[in-house]
Amino acid sequence: NKSSRGSAMVWGQHHLTIEHVPYDMVGLELKELAKSYQWSKSMTFARTYKRGPVNYGMLEFTNEDDMHSALKELEGKMIEGSTKKMRCFEGNNYHDVWIPSK
Repeated sequence: NKSSRGSAMVWGQHHLTIEHVPYDMVGLELKELAKSYQWSKSMTFARTYKRGPVNYGMLEFTNEDDMHSALKELEGKMIEGSTKKMRCFEGNNYHDVWIPSK
């Protein structure tokens, strides 16, 4: 995979979804926060988004072990600006459609 400038783009196949990131956190802030951890060495991408009332973050990794380490380390933690403890799970729900409960 080459971009128009000729540099190779690296995409991770292992995704970690995080529920309850702060509502005003952007992907770059999430990536900077993650860089303080050892498991971030294989992280290739970070984004934040909203599904209904829940704010999410997604981290992408090339190394599955690093993704699992991030899951274990972030699960149940509070980060500044958040109102609930983070819940982490393997996978990416970014393209899922949110349907409000009745």
